[in-house]
This record gives sequence, C-alpha cells and structure tokens, in this order.
Amino acid sequence: MWKAFPKIALWKTMFFIYSIFIITALTSLFSEPLESGLTWHNFYSSLKTVSKVSIPFLIFIYCLGKWGWLVLWKSPLLGKVVNEALCPNLNGVWAGAIQSNFPMNKGEVLTKDVQLRIKADLFGMKIQLESNDGYQTSKVTHFDIHKDPKTEVFYLTYIYEGYVPIPSELDDRVYQGAATLEIIDPSGDAKLKGTYWTNRAWQRKQNTAGVITLSKVKK
Repeated sequence: MWKAFPKIALWKTMFFIYSIFIITALTSLFSEPLESGLTWHNFYSSLKTVSKVSIPFLIFIYCLGKWGWLVLWKSPLLGKVVNEALCPNLNGVWAGAIQSNFPMNKGEVLTKDVQLRIKADLFGMKIQLESNDGYQTSKVTHFDIHKDPKTEVFYLTYIYEGYVPIPSELDDRVYQGAATLEIIDPSGDAKLKGTYWTNRAWQRKQNTAGVITLSKVKK
C-alpha cells in the first residue's frame, strides 16, 4: 500500500507464495511415473493443473490489492492499529486552504480554498488538487509516504505539475511544485498539514511557497 510498504518486499512475498502454489501443483502432477514420458499432452495437462491454481490466486491478489485491504483498515477492532502503526488510509476528499507568500497589496496574505482527492490501493496512488475557484488544478507525478523512525509520524511527500487553463498576463500555464505534508491523527479526525513550493514564474522572481492545511471530508 503506497510506499510505506517496501514494494520490492511486497512483490517478493507475493511471488514466493505464488511459487509455492505452482511447485505444489507440479509436484502433485508428476508424483507418479509417466508411462509415455513427457509429451506435449502431458505438458498441456500440467498447464491446465497449474492454471486452476494460479488464476484464482492472481484474481485473489488483485481483489486484495484493490479493495480487500480496506476491510482490515476500516474494521472497528484493528483499524486504529493498522492506520497508526502500518500505514494510514488516505482515500477520500480532503478540504482546506493554501496560504501563499505571493506578494499582495497592503500586506494581505493570499489564501485559496482547495480540495485534494486521493485514490490509493496496494498498487499505487493518484492525487489531484483543485482550487475551488477553478483557476488551477494539479496532478501528482511522484509521491512517497514514509514514517519518521524517531517521531513515528507519517509524512506524505509529492511532486506535482500544475495547470492554469486561462492564465493571467503575469502567470504561467504550466509549472511544477512539491509538498511535504504531515499526516495528523490518521485513525481519527485526520488532517494534512505542511509546506509547498513551486517554480511558478521563477524567471520573474515570483515563484511561490506557502502552507497547506487540509481536513478529511466525512461522508
């Protein structure tokens, strides 16, 4: 589930279990001597035997990776434990605001209401940020979820590409940025809070940075 799980270790574990199924099936098939030797017919029979094991296993792994894990993460008994100790479930809509250091008249702070949408499973994560006024949107291209070994706090770090469909004369249509957000109280009233920075209009010395504060929207 995201990069809080070592992806290589996860796939190695799945491959190991899958290999056990395959070896068991083949051992069962060839446990008795073949009278006519190893022929294409016998080989085809072995493929049929293996497929009876492997196809249901692969379907099980896919369903587990896409939806099955949510049963454990949302369970009343173990949900709190896995969210705080293993990896938080960030799926859903997050609403909040961005405060930017972009220079405003009379020392005002530029604040924009935004929504963050996260769709995650054992295989990956999709993150999209939109401003409520519709002026801009952004899509995450790289992400990482890691746990600080000293504080045991989870952090969501990502790189994104922003789009402004109809930019003003002093704005850019496309820009890149990054953010690091602390995941606060993942098993309760979850919040995301941290900083971001961009290369937006950097050639005019107007690239921005600021603070993002988001709360999970309860359905």
